[in-house]
Amino acid sequence: MSKINFEEIESFLEGRDPQKYIIAIESNYSENYVDLVINDPETGKRLERHNYKPFVWLKQDASNILYGGNKTRLREARAKFNIKLKPLRVSDESGFIPDRMDNGYKFIAETTNGYSSLIAFFKEGGVDIWGDKYKGLFLALPPSEQFLIQTGKRLFKGIDDYNGLHRLQFDLETAGLDASRHEIFQVGVKDNHGFEIILETKGDTPKERRESEKENIIEMFKIIDRLKPDLITAYNSENFDWPYIERRCERLSIDFTQIVKTLSPNSKIKRKDSQLKLGQETINYLQTYMWGYNILDISHAVRRAQAINSDIKQWSLKYITKFSKVAKTNRVYVPGDKINYTWADKRDYWFNNEDGSWGLLDTLLDKESNLSDETVNKLLNDGGLTRVKGDYIVQRYLLDDLWETEQVDYIYNQASFLLAKILPTSYMRSSTMGTAGQWKLIMAAWSYENGLGIPSLQPKREFTGGLSRLLKVGYAGNRGVVKFDFAALYPKTQLTWGIFPNLDITGVMEGLLTYVVDKRDEFKFLTGEHKDESKRLKELLDTNMGKLTPERIEKAKSMITIESKKSSDYDKKQLPLKILANSWFGSYGAPYLFPWGDTDCAEETTCRGRQSLRLMVKFFKGKYDFEPLVLDTDGCNFIIPENINDIKYIVKASHWKTEKYEPGTELVGLDATLAEFNETYMEGRMGLDIDDIYDASINFKRKNYANKIDGKVKLVGNSIKSKSMPVYIEEFINECIALLLDGKGYEFIELYYETVNKIYNYQIPALKIASKSRIKMTLNNYKNVYCGEKNKAGNSKSRQAHMELAIANDLKVDIGDVIYYINTGTAKSHNDIKATKNKETGLVEVGFNCQLIPQEQIEKNPDLLVDDYNVAKYLESLNNRIKSLLVCFDTDIRDRILISVEKDKKTKLMKLQQRSVFTESECTLVSGKPLEPGDQDDYEDDLMRLEDREIKFWISVNKTPNFIDDADWLLLTEDYLERMRIAKEEGIKEEKREVLNLLKRMETSDYHKMINYNKLPLRLESIIEVTKEHLMSIKWDEPLFKSAALFDYEDDAKERALWYSSVEHGADNMYDMWLDYKAEMEAMSGGTMEKELRDLGATIYNEEVYKEHEEYMNEEFPPSEDKISIDDDGNDWNF
Repeated sequence: MSKINFEEIESFLEGRDPQKYIIAIESNYSENYVDLVINDPETGKRLERHNYKPFVWLKQDASNILYGGNKTRLREARAKFNIKLKPLRVSDESGFIPDRMDNGYKFIAETTNGYSSLIAFFKEGGVDIWGDKYKGLFLALPPSEQFLIQTGKRLFKGIDDYNGLHRLQFDLETAGLDASRHEIFQVGVKDNHGFEIILETKGDTPKERRESEKENIIEMFKIIDRLKPDLITAYNSENFDWPYIERRCERLSIDFTQIVKTLSPNSKIKRKDSQLKLGQETINYLQTYMWGYNILDISHAVRRAQAINSDIKQWSLKYITKFSKVAKTNRVYVPGDKINYTWADKRDYWFNNEDGSWGLLDTLLDKESNLSDETVNKLLNDGGLTRVKGDYIVQRYLLDDLWETEQVDYIYNQASFLLAKILPTSYMRSSTMGTAGQWKLIMAAWSYENGLGIPSLQPKREFTGGLSRLLKVGYAGNRGVVKFDFAALYPKTQLTWGIFPNLDITGVMEGLLTYVVDKRDEFKFLTGEHKDESKRLKELLDTNMGKLTPERIEKAKSMITIESKKSSDYDKKQLPLKILANSWFGSYGAPYLFPWGDTDCAEETTCRGRQSLRLMVKFFKGKYDFEPLVLDTDGCNFIIPENINDIKYIVKASHWKTEKYEPGTELVGLDATLAEFNETYMEGRMGLDIDDIYDASINFKRKNYANKIDGKVKLVGNSIKSKSMPVYIEEFINECIALLLDGKGYEFIELYYETVNKIYNYQIPALKIASKSRIKMTLNNYKNVYCGEKNKAGNSKSRQAHMELAIANDLKVDIGDVIYYINTGTAKSHNDIKATKNKETGLVEVGFNCQLIPQEQIEKNPDLLVDDYNVAKYLESLNNRIKSLLVCFDTDIRDRILISVEKDKKTKLMKLQQRSVFTESECTLVSGKPLEPGDQDDYEDDLMRLEDREIKFWISVNKTPNFIDDADWLLLTEDYLERMRIAKEEGIKEEKREVLNLLKRMETSDYHKMINYNKLPLRLESIIEVTKEHLMSIKWDEPLFKSAALFDYEDDAKERALWYSSVEHGADNMYDMWLDYKAEMEAMSGGTMEKELRDLGATIYNEEVYKEHEEYMNEEFPPSEDKISIDDDGNDWNF
């Protein structure tokens, strides 16, 4: 197969049509045209209408079903609807047709009429292409995507940076969270072209304020219409701002659809169901649409980043600006519940423009001193403060919100913007779609452009995933830890070993992946090269600043700027390729969603990746005594050997990772070992990197670890980092893990006992120990709706402590308010509340083991202490969280570290257990001593030995694993096949025993269902498949018995039916009772057949008596169209 070159791939991805400055695309299903929104930097914004031919892919079976398979009717309908049906190419260059291409979408239907005409053609032919019955026969895309695929046009061509779009942000400040009651008192609007305005609601009477609010809402949309930005954004807008505006318009008698002007006079603003993909999670929401505009909720981009970056703990704007290091130094913050109050307050405030702090002027001055305004102003000026009103503070807060929103938008939507330049879809869709959807669009576009069929989907099956092993738990910090990892392991594994399915008949999958991987490597290299050069020039300038003339200084600064810009430009170029490279394997391994995926190829990729990891570990451990700690998919952490600086290697520059060196260069240390591994073992595009070097590392348990890098601590895993973790525990864990990473075990234990004493003596502030829950529904809705609902198990939903406290304390709460409370029970088993039903009244009564902490108390005094919280419960919570951390201590002491409270035998009061005393040497940190035996993997058995599922896969595809000798592989396969033969033999024997036992236990009702309705007992049905000759094992695909065995014990069932009718019914063990009865009868008659009877031998049958009870034993079931018929001898059955 001929290779597809980079120029062809690049032209395809960028879109073959050269048209620039397409900002948005609008279409509908009834027409055969789309409207493009163009924003030319020279001529401004305009609309262009372009025709296209709507199309849909279909399978062979669809053409056979249409119009009842009548060719004459089909021909007439095609003429009526102007439909062309074209066959597509499904064979490779040699003429070979892969099965999935042959069974896939081999035809395309196209029309010059509107898309609705195409749909009508199928509907009139008896097929609904979106209905459940036939949807698997068709592949249809939205009109906008069809147009972009058909024409080769793409969005944003000619715009290199996200800032090249005209971006507008807006934000609302509201008097509360209930739009039916609370006004919008401020609207902030800002764009990236310098426009900025705050619209304030004013007036002394309710009527004046309503009119002012109306005017502001209308003005906001007039501004949008006047500015006509490319993009309208806000933070959490689809969840709050847009629905809030819509509801306020209802309350103010404004026609929302009339005041909002879109770029089409015939199109109104609307909100439609949509989905946001967050990794494996899908969020349903309402998306706002304004014809001609792109509307994004910036929080969506942040949440997508959070789904793949565990360091992002929250997605609130305040948190993410600090996390992203874009928070202003003089950023003004106003607590959410104080915004409206502060804005309306007419008293004087002091304000510090240096750091954004503020407060009431009365609190700063002595009220009784009667200072003059002049004196006050002088005091303020001397302290760098100014006198302001509350509305100024809130205005600053809102402007800062808008500024930060713009910064966060730029950071987190840059990638979506760059990816949208490649994907043939709208920007709003590309910014919320999943990874499989991205690659599906790319491959669909290639198939259309090249007249190719689309493969059929493949059933979902589990396959061997990445290699993850924890070889040594505990502390590793004496010599440092290095993480080696393979660069783009899965894509480069595929390319190196050519792991592509035969359905890729043009070789485009290999071409695309090669381009994505190689171009990204090139852009990454250039990014780093120019960044290093910029850094070198800056250091040179700083060193020689005093020696240079002003002209040379300016020239140097200009060179630094040029290098920095080149680095930034190349970084942007690699970003969308990084996204595509990372998402490729996820699509490839999901052929039940992505038509071009292939499970065998995905499994070969992961299995070869596993072998690469084993080779790496074997090399570094075996040759240079690196100690492996933990592996996860593409890398491994090692303790660096003591003699690392004695290791030397003469580089050959024979691998792409070592080309930067001159041949013959002597490398030392980690560089030497890395170069030797790459030059000795890595083929093709495979290559090993140093990902990080840690000062210290701790593996607490699987997927839970802490690393110290350049003095900074990074935590991973939900046992040591969680959004729901109470503050007092989070602060302790952060502090104590830092001590452990420094090897300070003794200090850790001392800190633990200090924290325990604080908990016991009520010295933990309420803010840090209290539970805090947000009000998510009205109290009426909670009482009248929620409390009457059932959960999935059919039980009443659990009562919510914070809602019950709000009711009990008669709080006036709004949605979004936070309730703080503490548990006041006396035992660790005491829950916050206990709901019980009063037997006399039937009403649910709620008992409280918790106490409300007023929010204003906590906010006024963050260090507020309370003396009635549940010490036992809060101490138990701490202990449960830190148990995994004790893996760093020797087994001699770890079980004696944690303490709790216990009841004093004399006083009967709760007291703190006696703490143990340890020496510093006893507290030396250790590794390799797991808390439980299964918490740590064995090097040979769990890592180096191939798992059975790997061996099974390699045998199934008739291939040999990489990095393994043929002789070793032969021994492995012979051993595996022999073990599987024995397992199958034993498995068949066990199934025979179970099936025989189930057959013996079949009752007359089971026979009735089997004979009349083709229904076997469920357990039997899960084991066997009935053929004319045999009862076949589903698992082993081997015959277990002849089919006649189904009736071997029918007479026994009839005899049992007679006996059942003579005894009391209802017991679960009727069959066992019958066995006991038979044994007693046999014993009384002097027989010795008890064992045989328990195995159900021959029995007595009275046919006439049985017929009397047949109606009782045989319950009725819906009749089946396919009954089992029994031959006269009762020994065979036919379907």
